[in-house]
Amino acid sequence: MTLSADTEHSGGRFRTRAEVGRRLTDHDRAVLHAEVRRLVLALSPFGVLRRDALARAAGATRCGDETVEQALAAAVEGGEIKELPLDFYAIGRK
Repeated sequence: MTLSADTEHSGGRFRTRAEVGRRLTDHDRAVLHAEVRRLVLALSPFGVLRRDALARAAGATRCGDETVEQALAAAVEGGEIKELPLDFYAIGRK
């Protein structure tokens, strides 16, 4: 995942705006990176999807799944996914 200016990674810490104040373990970071990759891969064939369709395409069991929401926030902050109006998301930079 690409780290933006709003992302901090030093001394074993990884924080995004969505995760400010929460320390992530190595396992948490690995899960987050895997979820971001899964979202990007699920979005790739379509190019643009609404949040709920993207969550389903990525295999989320429910749309409001906290892990999916955290991964989506990290993917948007990292530029892998772009947030569009009306709850739509698109593939970010290639």
